[in-house]
Amino acid sequence: MRLGGSRRAARNWPALCNSWKNRIGRRIKTANRLRIIGSGPAGLAAAHDLALLGFKPRVYEMEPVPAGMLAVGIPQYRLPRDLIQAEVEFIRSLGVEFICNTQVGKDITLAEIRQQHRATIIAIGLKKSRSLPIPGANGQGVLGRRRIPARCLPWVGPSISRGTSL
Repeated sequence: MRLGGSRRAARNWPALCNSWKNRIGRRIKTANRLRIIGSGPAGLAAAHDLALLGFKPRVYEMEPVPAGMLAVGIPQYRLPRDLIQAEVEFIRSLGVEFICNTQVGKDITLAEIRQQHRATIIAIGLKKSRSLPIPGANGQGVLGRRRIPARCLPWVGPSISRGTSL
């Protein structure tokens, strides 16, 4: 793809989003309610596609913001927050409802969700860190990303220095 094509696509993106909103804004089938557990890449994709088909999904997310680990686990310099927010807002404009800070199994049970709705999509991610199969990977002072509190990550909270106890 030429550079000019990339610039043109980026320039036309807002118009494309508004075009989709206008075309499908009236197609929402309120009777066909379904639930999606998890708002990571799979949950967002499912919510987006189902909304385009006319359904009105509700997405449960345990993190404080939609997009799950995309929003809280990836540094901003790798994945800008405004890009994530724009995608989530576009999906929300299609009629998708996001319920954040809700952990299925603790705040609401899976049985309750399944009993109240015709379909449930479970799109949960991997919340555990994986270690490398190398000597010393499980040694003292070696922490996986999920074991570091979010408040200590430089893109979320204050930085930590060497020797700081977590």
